[in-house]
Order: sequence, then structure tokens, then C-alpha cells
Amino acid sequence: GAYPLRPSLWLHDRANEPRARVATLSAKRDPTARVAVASDLRWQRMTALRSLRSTDDARLIASDIRRLSLGDVRLDEDLRAYSRWRSGGRADLVVEPRDRESVSRLLSYFYVQGIPWAVVGEGSNLFFDDAGVRIPLVQIGAKLSGVQIEDNRVGAEAGAWAPGVALTAMRAGLGGIEHTIGIPGT
Repeated sequence: GAYPLRPSLWLHDRANEPRARVATLSAKRDPTARVAVASDLRWQRMTALRSLRSTDDARLIASDIRRLSLGDVRLDEDLRAYSRWRSGGRADLVVEPRDRESVSRLLSYFYVQGIPWAVVGEGSNLFFDDAGVRIPLVQIGAKLSGVQIEDNRVGAEAGAWAPGVALTAMRAGLGGIEHTIGIPGT
């Protein structure tokens, strides 16, 4: 029979542009036979990706990331803690970079090693599969949530809470982003 594909996450390239949608492929309803696949956005073809095949893979990658001091590393994380909807199984590896330089170095590491990855924020709009996630998740949150006002320009890091950015702009006498006040995410 057919192998059902269920979209799960977006993968990004080194420039953090969305490149591929990750899906799980269930072979004959055997949960141990799940693999990650991605549809390339440029050529619309299916490409097999190297996913974490075992907890040993996750541990080796975690060891490298710790050695490189790229941020907080967590293994075998409950994804319900990363979704306000409290959904999902387990993530093999979650990394929370310390700063922008750490993000750049982490993504370079993944690129050089050929490891697919996905970015998550604070989880206000995430639903995770109960089967879990077998690729590293890069969590962009409070450590990367700075907001700066310079003249009539607003600069916000990826982890900044959208309503907070709008409030900061309003307090500085700037407008035009009021519509973001109702967006719950980062």
C-alpha cells in the first residue's frame, strides 16, 4: 500500500531561508520504520534526509555542540514542553543558542555535517507529531529576544515576542506594526 506522508516541520538553509518541508514516512504502520523526507522547494522533488538514527547520533552531536560552546543542549526532550498546545512525543536533541554568533556557528556545523534541522520559537503555534522529532531542533527564545529602537527604525531579534515589539515601538512613538499586537508568537 501507499506510504502516508504527514508534514511536520520546515527545514532552513544556511541563510535561514525555508528550503524543505519535513514529513514522516510510515512504512506499513511500523513506528520504528519512520524516516525523515523533504520536498525541495526549488525543484519540487522528494529527497531523503539524514535523520538521527539513534540516541547515539544525538549524543555525538550534543557532545560536539557542547565542546563548541554553542548553547544549552538537551537530549530526549518532551515536546509537550515546547508547544502551548501540549502536543507531541519526544525530541532527540534540542539546542538553545546563547547569541547570534552561536546561531551562525551552530547552523554552519549542521551544514558541514549534513544534518537537517528545524527552528522552533516559544511554541505558540506548534503541533508536534506524537512520534516525536528525529532531527535537531534549534530553539530561538528569550536569549535572542532583544528589541532596539534607532531613530524611526525598530530592530528585533528572532526570539522577541511580537506583541512586545509592537509595544516597544508604540512607546517610542512609532506606528505601523500595531497589527502584530495580537500575534502570540515570537
